[in-house]
Amino acid sequence: MKNAAARVGAVAVLALGLIVGGSVAAPAPAAATSYGKRITSSDPISCDRKMRDFAASVRGQGYRVTYYYGCWWSSSSQAFVGNISYEK
Repeated sequence: MKNAAARVGAVAVLALGLIVGGSVAAPAPAAATSYGKRITSSDPISCDRKMRDFAASVRGQGYRVTYYYGCWWSSSSQAFVGNISYEK
């Protein structure tokens, strides 16, 4: 009996909100949290492999890869470098 009364009360509150306010506002979606990772390696093949493995790893954890910039030679780092951004 309590569940039925609670349902009737909830429907009444929603109906009142629609009649009085025009609509019941839904909460805004949470903003995505973005992360970044820089991959470095001494050779381009292992750098590319590390990039692919890391991207697969974060996808497996439920993240979405938003930016994937492959490996290039960085003279300042003296290594092959790649960047990945991902978000939840």
